[in-house]
Amino acid sequence: MRKFLFPLLAAAALVGCSKEDSGSGVPQNDGPVEIKLASKAMTVTTRAPFEGDISSSNKLQALVPASTTSGDYSSPYGDSHACMVFADQGTTAVGFVGSDGSTRAPKYYPADGGNVYLCGLYPHDKWGTPTTAASATIDGKTDLMYAKEVTTTKTDVQTGGTPKTLAFNHLLTKLDIVLLAESETAKTTWGKVTSLKLTKQGTAAPHNSVSVTFADGNATTSGSAADGFDCYLNGGDTPVSSQELVVGSSTDAVAYVLCAPVNASTGSGHYTLSVATENNPSAIEVPLTLQYAGDFDGSKTSTA
Repeated sequence: MRKFLFPLLAAAALVGCSKEDSGSGVPQNDGPVEIKLASKAMTVTTRAPFEGDISSSNKLQALVPASTTSGDYSSPYGDSHACMVFADQGTTAVGFVGSDGSTRAPKYYPADGGNVYLCGLYPHDKWGTPTTAASATIDGKTDLMYAKEVTTTKTDVQTGGTPKTLAFNHLLTKLDIVLLAESETAKTTWGKVTSLKLTKQGTAAPHNSVSVTFADGNATTSGSAADGFDCYLNGGDTPVSSQELVVGSSTDAVAYVLCAPVNASTGSGHYTLSVATENNPSAIEVPLTLQYAGDFDGSKTSTA
């Protein structure tokens, strides 16, 4: 079974107000334009990773860096950690807030009509201070997304142009894990699963860092998680090791791990899981080869 983690969309709705910026973030009396964004996504199916419709009960808080220089947020246009909190499916335009999600920190277009460049990073608190790039740590349970840079000016709004769109794409691969026993005897022999970990990406430890470069929008993974990553119970961030799982007969996924993507067209044994059970505490390795079916090829970024 193949599933895609489709991109999340944030459409820029640039809404008029009574004041605008002189370039320093201070409103002036010369006609309008605060930068605001609306958002779109899909129906929520689990809280980890972020999937589904953005709603009041499933808010998307993203770090939205702004700059007057393309690809470089070292000298930010306003607060370098200003965020936007989206709470519905594209019907309400929201302005910038502080990183605490509540303190209002609006941004206004430059009075001279110059370009403003914006991109998006999710979660808002995992990326440090953006410069020409930003990096986040892969931990096996946190969904990491990036929206490539868009360019806009106050003229776009004043002339009724089409709002810009920030398209948030998942940067990792989600492995949905099914635990099946071929018989009742096998289920009894193995017992409950007491530990489930992702220990290898190819022949080495899985990568533990992802970086995006703003100039070209490219994302790369690197680093090494020497101890691998725990797998987590579906719908949350509880590791399998803290709540034993029963091997069953259902093909429904019971656990997941978010990890660096691989190219499924090359090599074999793309990932390796380590599995321990109550009756077999010495973990065994289970290689996962994605070349099982013809449609598992190319990069597995943003797929499950």
